[in-house]
Amino acid sequence: MRGGGVMNDKPRVGEPSTDHRPVCAFSAKPGAPQCVERATFHIRVISIEWGEVALATCDAHAPIARSTGIVHDEHEFTGCCGMEPVVWMGDHCALFVTEAEPH
Repeated sequence: MRGGGVMNDKPRVGEPSTDHRPVCAFSAKPGAPQCVERATFHIRVISIEWGEVALATCDAHAPIARSTGIVHDEHEFTGCCGMEPVVWMGDHCALFVTEAEPH
């Protein structure tokens, strides 16, 4: 939702973010300060602007995040949610780790 906010009375997903802090990504409008509350939900939606995206949100902004597109899945925001590289595992995110080749 970073840089997102409400446009024409419909919330939208803004520019992608590389900020992987465990805080809510809601911003009232592009360039406005981001919410600083702890992220409690990780919501995966299919948005008009970006296709499938994962949004970090606090309790207060979760309904707005859900209304930005078609909700595909969601889980509690914990551990490695929002970090790279992660794999969405339904009820949690997990770091994607490849095994090193033997020498």
